Amino acid sequence: MAREYWSSHEGFSEGFEVPHHGDRGEMDPSSLVPGCPGGPILTISREAGSRGRAIGQRLGQRLSWQVYDRELMEYLASDSVASGELYGELDEAQKHWVNDQWAKLKLRVGADLGEGTLSLFRVILALGVKGRVILVGRGAHWILPESHTLRVRVVGTPEDRYAYLAQTLRLSPTEAQHRCRLRDQKRQDFARQAFGFQIADPVHYDMVLNSSRLGEEVCVQLMLETVQVKERLGLMILRP
Repeated sequence: MAREYWSSHEGFSEGFEVPHHGDRGEMDPSSLVPGCPGGPILTISREAGSRGRAIGQRLGQRLSWQVYDRELMEYLASDSVASGELYGELDEAQKHWVNDQWAKLKLRVGADLGEGTLSLFRVILALGVKGRVILVGRGAHWILPESHTLRVRVVGTPEDRYAYLAQTLRLSPTEAQHRCRLRDQKRQDFARQAFGFQIADPVHYDMVLNSSRLGEEVCVQLMLETVQVKERLGLMILRP
């Protein structure tokens, strides 16, 4: 059921006009769908050890955007006080949009994913609705509106990824290789179970960046410039 839905509906774009290419001029705020994200969103999917989180943090500093990784998003979903504060920051139109999209999502993916995962998806919607945010992991690129989201996949060579995990986690080369493969497998399993997609399929992303060849700074700069160009051209704004 999840596969059928996601194959025909990209990022809950139902009811929204697909963006046209080219300069649209200035956006009239009154033309926005009430409650839909008021600004661009950037999502990062990454291979284990590819430095996707570090790249997201550096980009967040450059853009002055909040960055939420998997651990932080899962904390918000599991802690009632933290999630209550998050939803309390939304206005009524934003709350309505989040609840509407969350209800549609639950119908599409099914309740067998469990309340924890469904609560996580609601947190992702609540974080994304305000716009100007970077979300790392947990399939956020399949949950938030395509027209508002720059979807990036960060990859790297196995050797670089193993070395990075060995350094950051203080693991032996063998342990780092095992940890890297285990993390990749878990992410693949989550994507397949929740969305019915292969996480490594490049068709699901706007950009696929090889951090081993480009380095962190070039990856950050490419993402920064792409966000700025798409926003300037009005390609990350939803219209009714």
